[in-house]
Order: sequence, then C-alpha cells, then structure tokens
Amino acid sequence: MSYHTKYVKSFLIATVLLLASCKKTVKSVENPNEGDERGAYTTKDSWYSPAPPSSGQNHQPIGNNHFHALDSLHTLKALSMLESKTIIPLSRKEAADLGVVINPKTSLNPYLVRALYLNKGTGAYFLSTSVDTLFVSHGSLGKHAVPMTRDCLIVELPKEPHVLYVDVMMAE
Repeated sequence: MSYHTKYVKSFLIATVLLLASCKKTVKSVENPNEGDERGAYTTKDSWYSPAPPSSGQNHQPIGNNHFHALDSLHTLKALSMLESKTIIPLSRKEAADLGVVINPKTSLNPYLVRALYLNKGTGAYFLSTSVDTLFVSHGSLGKHAVPMTRDCLIVELPKEPHVLYVDVMMAE
C-alpha cells in the first residue's frame, strides 16, 4: 500500500470517527429517529447484532494489519461459509484459498467473521476485542438511508472469540 493510500485511508477513518462523535449528525442504526428522522439504513440484516451498552469500555483495538477484507470473488464463497456460523477458524491454507496470505512469523490465528456495511466506499472497518468477544463495526459517510450489505473479514487473533457483535454507523 502506497504512502498516499495509507494517508487517505487514515484521513477517512479520522473523519468518520470525528463525525460519529457528533451525536447530532450521526444516524443511529438502533434508533433511526435519533439525530435524523431518515435513519441510516432501509433494511436491517439478520447479521446485525450491536453490542449492548453493558459491553464495557475495555476494548483492545485490532490494527488494520490484522484484519483483511476479501475481494468480490472470494467474498461470495466466504459468505456462503458464514450462513450458519458467525466465526469460522481457518488454517493458513484456507485463508490463502480466500485470497489472504497470513504472515508466517505471526503467532495469531486466522478467523473468518461476519461483517456488514452501509457505504463501503466511504467508510472503514473498526475492530476490537474484549476478553472472549469480537466487535466488528463499519462506519461510513452518507446522505441518505441505504440497505445493510453483508461482508466478511479474515481477522488474526490469539484465540477464537465466543461472541461476535456486528454493527454499522453512518455520519453525514
């Protein structure tokens, strides 16, 4: 990834986080009437599972180099794999078969996990862990409600999480 691409991605992430922190402009997915009567989505996907408020604040962020989006060809295969499971442990070969090469020097294990987004091109994924829980959130920019779209990620973790929360947010 070039320096320019990294800079643009960092700028976009910072912008989404800044806008998301402004309660007036964020369209809450859980309560579409909060902050904006239009809401952030037109259809709610069954994979949507936001973390409860009691999930705590002790989340450890997962760096961008430890989770990987799949290309469109591999995404179709991975989505079918995730129909009945939220998290699937993968071997390094299985990750490579899905287009993701895991650094052989890492002690982390690859997991295929569910994800959702609203506007993929104007946003970014934010992942964190807490004890045995994985939080997958996608924040994006947009001016009108859109349907939730299923996606999947390969995440490198020290151990398999037992709980997965999948969330989306949109800011104007």
